[in-house]
Amino acid sequence: MSAIFKIDSDGCMSLKSTNDYMYLVTYTIEGETTTPAICTAREIFDKMDLDDCYSIDIKNLYLIKNNGTPLKVQFSGTWHDHTDPLKMCITSMNGKRIFDYGYGTDH
Repeated sequence: MSAIFKIDSDGCMSLKSTNDYMYLVTYTIEGETTTPAICTAREIFDKMDLDDCYSIDIKNLYLIKNNGTPLKVQFSGTWHDHTDPLKMCITSMNGKRIFDYGYGTDH
């Protein structure tokens, strides 16, 4: 498992993602559905970090497995865990397996 960190403008380091998985994601932004795109968890976390600033939701999210087979997964954004409010996760549909997690910014 590798970790990707980001240094913010205050010089603080924050965890942005934990693995190198690729995901097929479709967003709904301001009521419009986007074209499906292949993204890393870091890209998803960066985009969803601002979900409290404008209307954005994940409509569909699939982990692209090594054999190319998509596996439906779920995204939990900031404030899904009140004990760790900036944490975001991508998990199995039953929530038992965490594929990626990272942290949003306190903005």
